[in-house]
Amino acid sequence: MQKHPSILALALTALLASPFHASAQSAWITGFGQFGTGTVGSAVAMSADGSMAVGMAYTNGSDFNSMRPAIWTYTGGVEQGVVQLLDPSWPRAAGSRFVALSDAGTVGGLLANMSQNARWTSSGGFTVLPVEDGNGFRSIVGVSGNGTTLVGQDWNGTAVKWTQAGGAQTLGPVGSSGSANAASFDASIMVGNYKP
Repeated sequence: MQKHPSILALALTALLASPFHASAQSAWITGFGQFGTGTVGSAVAMSADGSMAVGMAYTNGSDFNSMRPAIWTYTGGVEQGVVQLLDPSWPRAAGSRFVALSDAGTVGGLLANMSQNARWTSSGGFTVLPVEDGNGFRSIVGVSGNGTTLVGQDWNGTAVKWTQAGGAQTLGPVGSSGSANAASFDASIMVGNYKP
């Protein structure tokens, strides 16, 4: 019985002395920031290296229509703060927010007013995803690690994926219901829920 506390103490000593613990301790909590009179902000996804987080920020109190997608970056030990993303050509910009981000932080999925979806890239900005004969995205839930595929649910309540080359494609037979909630790095495997 005396050996176990010693082993635990050694493991804790090694952990406390590790560089990871020191860096985590020095940046324990950092604020996500706010805009104007906005009172709430939230991060929902981050890049694989932790240098970028995405979510939403309110610009006026906690009014739903003032919600905007937001990006926070941390590079070279310097916090870049929240970047508000606005695109006047996107009619549903009000109530919009990031819901997912690729590993490199270069591709994100956005949802606006629970009825419009968009793909964001660091090089090209927003691309609104069309509703294709009622089968387009109802809600984006995830992005593959490499950023090539968005997954979620279509307007018929069926799991769906979207790629730039193929557009929206339902997963599963007609009449099934469900949602694709996450994808592997290359989107060769997707998980979610399914009901025949």
